[in-house]
Amino acid sequence: MNEEPQISPETDEPETEGLGETVQGLKDNLVENFHEIEETYLTTRDQAYELNRKAVDFIQANPGTCIVGAFAVGYLVGKIAKRRWWI
Repeated sequence: MNEEPQISPETDEPETEGLGETVQGLKDNLVENFHEIEETYLTTRDQAYELNRKAVDFIQANPGTCIVGAFAVGYLVGKIAKRRWWI
């Protein structure tokens, strides 16, 4: 990859034959990778929005269950922290 360019004996300048094709290939590869990353980002974002919507709907439909669950999780985290760090 890090090859030194060959020097043309006639002109004393680096030969650039095939360099345009290499650059074009790299550009095409970069554009393709960008589009794949963009598609992954958009899919992940849509899934996160859908998950958030479902969570909000569940919380609105079952507020008591969520409050009890939050207390239970807090209690467990407190117990674990107390044992681990002697708080």
